Amino acid sequence: MVNRIACFLTCGYTEAGAMQYFLKKINDNYDYKQYLPNKTIKKKGDSKRISSDISGLTGEALFEKIYSILGKYRDEISKCKAVLIEDDLDGLKAAILN
Repeated sequence: MVNRIACFLTCGYTEAGAMQYFLKKINDNYDYKQYLPNKTIKKKGDSKRISSDISGLTGEALFEKIYSILGKYRDEISKCKAVLIEDDLDGLKAAILN
């Protein structure tokens, strides 16, 4: 096993850009491989938008996407020490308010 943690995060802008830095600051003994959202480093000229098919995923939709990624990258992820899933439940809050 490698000292890597597989990360699946709510697909918002904060998670796409800052979560790996935050996790590393908490514990730098691990490499945090972010599988979702998967476009975390933007190069000059790249779109700053998260793909519409994953943007804002939360709740059941987030977990469905995670399951599909786990199946696709099973061998790679099985070598990780842990799997971290973060869901801010924004979609749940919106559903309750409506």
